[in-house]
Amino acid sequence: MINDLPPELAAQIFDLLTFDPSQFGSANHREVIVTLATVCRYWHEVLLAHPQFWSKRRLRITSRLRNEPDPLVPRLVAHLKRWFEHAGDLPRNLSVTFETTPRETKTLYNYLIQEHRWKALEFVLDVGQATNWTWLEQLMRGAAKWKGRNDGHHCWPSFQSLTIRAEGATFIEGKRSLHLPLQSIAPNLRGFLLEVGRLYDPQYTVLASVPWESLRHFEFNGTLSDETHPHWHFHVPDPTKARNLESLTIHYRYAYQSSYIREVAHSDGSLGSATRRIFPMRKWL
Repeated sequence: MINDLPPELAAQIFDLLTFDPSQFGSANHREVIVTLATVCRYWHEVLLAHPQFWSKRRLRITSRLRNEPDPLVPRLVAHLKRWFEHAGDLPRNLSVTFETTPRETKTLYNYLIQEHRWKALEFVLDVGQATNWTWLEQLMRGAAKWKGRNDGHHCWPSFQSLTIRAEGATFIEGKRSLHLPLQSIAPNLRGFLLEVGRLYDPQYTVLASVPWESLRHFEFNGTLSDETHPHWHFHVPDPTKARNLESLTIHYRYAYQSSYIREVAHSDGSLGSATRRIFPMRKWL
C-alpha cells in the first residue's frame, strides 16, 4: 500500500503516475493531480508537501479575455495563484493557448509581470488569421516598463525560455506592432522560439533586443513580406557576443509568388559551425 510508504517514496510513485511530457501541466495533468489529492488525507499531504507537482500549468483559453468588470480574468488569475502557491519557491512554467484573440487584460498583465519566478512561458495564438497581437505587445511593453519603475531590476531575472507561436498572425508596422524588448525583460534568457505567419518590413527588427549573450537555442519560423530587401535583419549574433549559443535554426520563406517560395533551415550544435554557415547566407538573404 502506498499509504505505508514514507512520503518521499510515495511522491516518487506519484511522479511516475503523473509523468507524461506531452500532458505535463495540461488540463488532463491537473485532473490527475487533483484526483490523487482527493483520494485520502495522506495522499493529499504528500502531494502538497512536494512542490514539483505544482510547478507547471498549461491552459487553453476558449473565451475572449476582457478587462473588468468581466469576471473571467480575475478568476483565471486567482486559479493560477492558487495552483502555483503550492510550488513554493520552485521556478514556474506556464503555457497559454488563446482560441480567440484576447483584448487588453490589466489584471493578468500585472500577475504575469509581478511573478518573478517564471522559468518558461509559452504563448500561442490559435485563431486562424489575425493582424498583429495586441495582447502580447501590451504584455511586453508592461514588462519593460517594470524595470524603469523598480530601480533597474528586471521583472523576470530567472526567466530561461520563451515560446511565441502565432502562425496565423501577420505583423505589420504601426502603433501596436510587435516589439520584444527581451534585453530589459529577461537578460538571462536561454531559449527563444518565434513562429509567425508573416512579418512586414520594418518588422525584421523585431529581434533587435534578443539577449544573445545568454541565449543557447534560437529558432524562427515565418514568412517574409517580399524579396526586395537583400539584407538579413534578424540581427544574427556576432560570435563574440553569442558565446553560449548551441543551436540556431531559421525557417523562412518569401510570399511574393508561390512559385518562388524558398526555404532555408540551419541547426548546429556549436557556435563555430553555426557562425560559419549562417553568416555567408547574409550575402544573399
